[in-house]
Amino acid sequence: MDIGKRFAVLILFFEKARQTIACVKSFLPSGVPIYILNNGSSERNSRAVERFCAPLKQVTIFTSGVNLGVSGGRNFLIEKTGEELLFFVDNDIVIKTDNWVDTALAAIAEHPDAEVFIPRIFNVWEKRCMPYFSMEIIDNKMVFRFMEPSECAPGMRVNCFPGGASIVRRGLFERLGLYDSGMFVGFEDYEMAIRGIRTQPVAAVTLQSVTLHHDHAAGRFVRRDRKAAAVRYAMAAHEDSVRRIQVLHGVEFSNSRAWRKWVLEQQRVMSPGIHLLEKLAAGVKKIKARMCPR
Repeated sequence: MDIGKRFAVLILFFEKARQTIACVKSFLPSGVPIYILNNGSSERNSRAVERFCAPLKQVTIFTSGVNLGVSGGRNFLIEKTGEELLFFVDNDIVIKTDNWVDTALAAIAEHPDAEVFIPRIFNVWEKRCMPYFSMEIIDNKMVFRFMEPSECAPGMRVNCFPGGASIVRRGLFERLGLYDSGMFVGFEDYEMAIRGIRTQPVAAVTLQSVTLHHDHAAGRFVRRDRKAAAVRYAMAAHEDSVRRIQVLHGVEFSNSRAWRKWVLEQQRVMSPGIHLLEKLAAGVKKIKARMCPR
């Protein structure tokens, strides 16, 4: 079987050059074609990735003069490639399973009707795996059911998947259409799942035997990476996507506090200066309490 005609690894590159190179390195041994979209990165980071990839025939780099966003960037790569199985990974992810191709092919053969295969995603900065989850629409609200590890049997079915860490059959996009380019990071997954629920739910299968490590906090001390994080976790952009989903589908989040809390937490993790100020403020508070006991 010529895996090069079936699989493609698709990577969006927006800053974080070191992590992008580490991501590419982790997939090279598989022999699978790797396609990278330089999604508006700075000149310095662009040169670093281009220099590393220049001698690698396995790697193709496309360049966008502007940041197309996650949805637009993934759509660009979908349209520029022809492979059947598209392994989307964010550039702050590395694969930890050496034989992932054979493992994935076995799962694909076992679940021929499945449209998506979701690896086990370990968030390094949180020291935990992301939970698998499904979505329901109840009273025009998105309601999520997160699975406990004990519930996650091999091949379990869900109807929602992380767009930046999943193997997706091209047929899914032929059935439901490409990502909505107006969706900001993370919300494109929800919007795609809603389209599925309105017609035929996305058939996604868990693939716990393939592990990805996700460490988006690794570049937080690099100025360009901090700037990229500020773009990624801009509250206003998330709010725009929430409103867009409501306009398109008449659906809203059942708990708006949850996603806002998540965005604020990512801002804290990715902004060490702010985190340091929080620590200093806590230290001053303790000192004052000792000096002025009640």
